[in-house]
Amino acid sequence: MAKEPVRLPDAEAKVLAEQEQGDGPVEGLRQERSVGPITTDEAPTADELSAPPPSSSNGNAGLLVELPTKGLLYGDSLPGGTVEVIPITFKAEKRLAGGGGNMASIMDTLLRTCVQTDALSLDDWITTDAFYLLLRLRGHTYPSDMFPYHFPVQCDACGATFQHECHIPDDFDIRWLEDDAEEPFFIDLPDSGVTISTRLLRRKDEKQIAKYAARAGRRRRGVDIEGDGEDMSYAYRMATRITEVDGDKLPLEKRLVWLDTLSAIDTLEIKDYFEENDPGMDTTMWIDCTSCGYENEETLPLTGEFFRPRRNRK
Repeated sequence: MAKEPVRLPDAEAKVLAEQEQGDGPVEGLRQERSVGPITTDEAPTADELSAPPPSSSNGNAGLLVELPTKGLLYGDSLPGGTVEVIPITFKAEKRLAGGGGNMASIMDTLLRTCVQTDALSLDDWITTDAFYLLLRLRGHTYPSDMFPYHFPVQCDACGATFQHECHIPDDFDIRWLEDDAEEPFFIDLPDSGVTISTRLLRRKDEKQIAKYAARAGRRRRGVDIEGDGEDMSYAYRMATRITEVDGDKLPLEKRLVWLDTLSAIDTLEIKDYFEENDPGMDTTMWIDCTSCGYENEETLPLTGEFFRPRRNRK
């Protein structure tokens, strides 16, 4: 006896009927890869259900993106330093909505679902490359001419709050890694005369920094220690990037103690070197206050509109 086909819910049956009549996909629904009529003896496999669609629901094909590091610091994993990204899908959007605003979770979701490469694990991405992909992915999913990014700015001079509009990625400059660059990078400190070796952070480092900051915050609530979670994570981040001090490979805790002995001139030298040489998209902006005209220095914030933009209707 032939098995009865599985009955689809009325809404899905209506969508399929409209597609068969040539009306195309219903607006707002993601167009999945067709697997033919579903019957109880021909159910799709788990791999088929989880496979990404051949193109996005907005009709855009994949976008080839050259990484700011040009792939030079990944060994042979990313020759040429170019990866393909596909627009954010509804499946990824659901995960973002349930991520609770946790940046590590958001980055994991987008790298896993929208970056088309298995060459690297999630934790091995260089932080600046991963953030650059996030910005390019936003611009590819939501074209900036239709979906500019709006965020609030509070003027440092008069205190007025106003909305600023920018276009991602068009409004920002990219800093590329030099073709002959390799880790470690060396910084000569002017005051102490010490030479330090440094590296770029990976995403696994960022997760450890977040854990360290959380632990430091909890410890501060229970014990009288210097610093809070934020400024201690700042020191932890800098110490993680330093690999050697005058050729000595110090453990992390000793690097933290050593940093406390540096003069402000030496720490400024380290910070300036990172700001001037780290590859990635420069998200620093100078924004004129709409009330008093004061020029405010801002760094691109990530608000809810970053992933759920408003269409720029004219």
